[in-house]
Amino acid sequence: MNTRSIKTLVYSCFVAAFIIAASIYIINAYNEEKNRSIEKARIAAESIYTLNQTILERFMLKIRPKTLLLMGNSPGQKFDPDLMSAFYNLRSINSGYIAMGGDQYRIKLSTINSRHPLDEADDFEVQKIREFNANRALKRFQGVREINGSPYYTVMHAFMITDATCAPCHSTPDVAPPGLVEIYGTDSGFGWPVGEIISAISIQIPLASALETANSNAKASSLYFLAFLCVFLIITGYLLNTQVITPLQRARDVAMHIAANPTERLGERIALPKSRELAEFAQAFNDMGVALFDERASLEERVAERTAELAKANKKLEILSNLDGLTGLPNRRKFDAFYQSAWQQACESALPLAIIMLDVDWFKNFNDRYGHQEGDDCLRRISRILEQIPGSSQGLAARYGGEEFVVVLPGCEGPEALTVAQKIGKAVEDAGIPHDKIQATGVVTVSAGVAFCYPATGQNPEDLLKKADAALYKAKANGRNNSVLAS
Repeated sequence: MNTRSIKTLVYSCFVAAFIIAASIYIINAYNEEKNRSIEKARIAAESIYTLNQTILERFMLKIRPKTLLLMGNSPGQKFDPDLMSAFYNLRSINSGYIAMGGDQYRIKLSTINSRHPLDEADDFEVQKIREFNANRALKRFQGVREINGSPYYTVMHAFMITDATCAPCHSTPDVAPPGLVEIYGTDSGFGWPVGEIISAISIQIPLASALETANSNAKASSLYFLAFLCVFLIITGYLLNTQVITPLQRARDVAMHIAANPTERLGERIALPKSRELAEFAQAFNDMGVALFDERASLEERVAERTAELAKANKKLEILSNLDGLTGLPNRRKFDAFYQSAWQQACESALPLAIIMLDVDWFKNFNDRYGHQEGDDCLRRISRILEQIPGSSQGLAARYGGEEFVVVLPGCEGPEALTVAQKIGKAVEDAGIPHDKIQATGVVTVSAGVAFCYPATGQNPEDLLKKADAALYKAKANGRNNSVLAS
């Protein structure tokens, strides 16, 4: 049979359940750790943005206007980025932080058409700045993005809208403050459109380390679950083997023994296991075995009784099947079988075999005169006479058909058989069964044809019957109520 063991099914279910549970737990744990890391990054980014926004507003609203006023009063004063460029100062702060080994965040004034490459907005930042311009109600973006293949939590705030105060430094090179072109050149940072948002403060918090930690925790959780699963399967396997598998195997062995030799093994018992459910199963199995054993014994007794009754009935049926229903004599079927057997025995022992064919004289007239019921009674009385044929203990008297009878006499030659036939005729006549259609006697008589031979191999048994039948017709032709021996 192509079936799986209970152990395999149980282990498969447990392993599948543990894998599903572990996967759900590990995924949830990883996502929770990831979300905590992102939330910490968001809080840090907001704090860093608030600090730097305060610094930039201080610079843009307080320091830079005064610087521009001083430069206007001092025509010889050249452009100083420390005093005049918010971008420069923010970039310098971030560069200094990185130079000192800081890696907790990066801050950038992402700008379209920036003077410095470090401030130039990348494609993602350009898209967000354009979204800020398209929807002025949209002030910021926050979310996770990849930069150079690493994940960063990014917060972007629209920085400022260009106005007339930006024109001296960002309109055209010819009106730029002295010294600005010498520092930055004329290729970038000019031509800013007034009234447009061209930059955004971008705070970037690296998440790679935090996500790696979350991933490591997930792997550790996987190992813990795997170790727990192994221990659980070992304990479960031990309990399954001792409490379930082994008792079931014992029950299987007993069942196989009974199936292989039910005559001797039926009723064999199973030892009761410790577990309640299997003990109940074993007890039920044992009770069933005892019940089947008792039932088989009772069944065998009933079968023996029925067999004896059936044999008796068959014997009776066989006897009835060989008897004539009207007369009680052996019927034609029995005669045919007996005659063939007697013929064979005569062939083997080289003994004579004689046949007497009998016919009730004027029986049709008897029926017409007295009726069929009387005719039947007449045949029955003649049959009782034939059952007492002298010298026929080894022979057979049978009803041959209608009012004809036949007698088989093994070991008899013709003269002896003729004497028997004559005695039968005399006994029938002496019975005095009235028959007023027979004027000579006034009673029922019979005619008989007698024939005998020494049967030999190759000889046809029907020939002897034909000779006896021919002798019977000769007796009838001679006036009936006589016996004729075939020549």
